[in-house]
Amino acid sequence: MSGFLLVCDAPAAITPTKAQILDVKANFISMRDAWNRVMLSWFWPLLPDYQQQDWFSLWRSSGLTHVVICPVMSYPHNALGPEGSDLLDDWRGQPERFATVVTRALQEGFIPIIQMTSGDGGTGHDVDVYWPALIAALSNVKQFCLGSCGFEVVGPGGGWTSAQLSRGLMALHDAGFGAIGVHLQPERATGASHPVEPDDPWHGDEAGFWTSHGGEFADCLLYQTPHGSKLLDPNGGGPNIGAWEDRWIEIIDRLGKGALGWRKVQLVMFEKTGYDYFHNDCTDADVVRTSNRAYDLCVARSVVCGFGDGLPD
Repeated sequence: MSGFLLVCDAPAAITPTKAQILDVKANFISMRDAWNRVMLSWFWPLLPDYQQQDWFSLWRSSGLTHVVICPVMSYPHNALGPEGSDLLDDWRGQPERFATVVTRALQEGFIPIIQMTSGDGGTGHDVDVYWPALIAALSNVKQFCLGSCGFEVVGPGGGWTSAQLSRGLMALHDAGFGAIGVHLQPERATGASHPVEPDDPWHGDEAGFWTSHGGEFADCLLYQTPHGSKLLDPNGGGPNIGAWEDRWIEIIDRLGKGALGWRKVQLVMFEKTGYDYFHNDCTDADVVRTSNRAYDLCVARSVVCGFGDGLPD
């Protein structure tokens, strides 16, 4: 790493370069801890210290360098909280408390990938309501983090409009994060709307998203594959079965190589097996197999890709 930063009286924290921030090696939802729980990485601050240490050790031993963090600690039927509860805690209104989590991740040797909010419906207003205080609290560390507006913010079923994403990206840029990523709905590679929303600043222009109205500030696509058989069936035995590779290849060619008028950006195979893994519908071998395949497709096209949901071997 490039150096050290003293944060109050805390131990020295790593200070990664932008290149290191964008070299994503994470597994935020496709591995298990010693208690056989899926390690939803943004939940670690809520665990007892000895369990936090177990998670840190497992991440290190797996070769991971990044950890996904979010102030909204929620996941459907997560099994860590009260039965029937999706939300464990919400620290959007506790910016200093959340900043200690980000600082702790750096102190433990991990580069934080900060999802600034959940991305659910209504959270687009967080840019004005919560972000100013959160960004101020992160003033000493945000330059060492990969910032993203939230999970799956735009696309069919997403919680944000394209106009809200534009505003969020400009806010992240103005805040001075070390790098900026975009996490969209499955198989999407643009924040422009379709069908076109009346206030979409890109007017539905898919490639234009990456060159204007805040999209020009995004350094990487935190890509999400489809789930279920379209991802997991290795044989491609029917319509939409094992058929995720074609879309990934298209994205590699467009964004990874900058073809067809698209701007070249860093690609991260960010979320793929997580949903199925959490629901016990895929195995650790599936996680590695799909990461290996995504990696091979990138190598074949001379494109370097990162990984957020399990590493290739």
